[in-house]
Amino acid sequence: MLLPLSVWGQHNGVLGGRLRDEAQKASKDIPAISVVFDFVERYLAELQGMNATEQSSRMERDDVRITKGRIENLARIDDSSSLAFAEENNRYSLAVFNAKNPIIEISFPASCQLMTGQNLKQLEDNLFVGLDNYSYRIVDTLTTEISELKPLHDNYYMKPGGAYQIDDINSNLYLINSGAGLQLVFDADHPLESCHNLLLSELSPGEVSLELVVRKYGLKKEQRTLPLKLWLSYLKVLGCNIYIGIEEMGTNSIQVAFFAVNNIFKYNHVMNVEVPYTVFKDRKGTVTGDLNLFVPTHNISALFDEFNEASDDK
Repeated sequence: MLLPLSVWGQHNGVLGGRLRDEAQKASKDIPAISVVFDFVERYLAELQGMNATEQSSRMERDDVRITKGRIENLARIDDSSSLAFAEENNRYSLAVFNAKNPIIEISFPASCQLMTGQNLKQLEDNLFVGLDNYSYRIVDTLTTEISELKPLHDNYYMKPGGAYQIDDINSNLYLINSGAGLQLVFDADHPLESCHNLLLSELSPGEVSLELVVRKYGLKKEQRTLPLKLWLSYLKVLGCNIYIGIEEMGTNSIQVAFFAVNNIFKYNHVMNVEVPYTVFKDRKGTVTGDLNLFVPTHNISALFDEFNEASDDK
């Protein structure tokens, strides 16, 4: 969810254009830096417009701390100033230095609501406004090098993905080396592998719809039906990494835990998905999802405990 600068309002440049350029260059290796810079610049500008009492009250409410220097030091920023970025214990910090002398260092929670300046309802509303205006495009690419894959059996392979919290929740893809080259597995004889490919890649065969129940702020629910591939593509464009874990392979369907994780804004979109086996045979059909939005990453440990218990019972 890398938001355009217009979301923040007009910047007054309290940290300066040169440091902004420095943050943008560093973001090629560490994407969070440019997002953190945008937030800090906006937040400091707002603090500058307050008296000391208002500043203290606002920072206490937001759990924002100036750990070195002070706001008045911003006037000292010049061509020799440099940035330092850190992330630890669900907090970000950004420091500005002249040589080794700190001008200011600010620390704050890695909170989506704080960094975007939007409450949960606004985040949810904007997510679906964006979805309604999104033009589908394929984000995924598929390797054609067998050397990058893990052999399984016969002509089947696994493309290892990342794991989220536990190994059983991952982004592994499964391929077959057929006469037409490497292709994603998608057939009724390999439901587990096909399920991974269906829920993780827009390149999976078939046209499958997603019937969503969205649990929203204020105990409200909203129902939506959309192409599954569009949903996956949209999440990835917003900067989310997708992971799934197989909870249960039932008689008629597979129960799946689905996590779309934004590592910069530290949130999850968590979805319980039911995938009928018929979609692998027919290469069409509907999967259902029960979706919770913008769950902070540090609030989901209980979900993994439940998943582990379910896995142990298999």
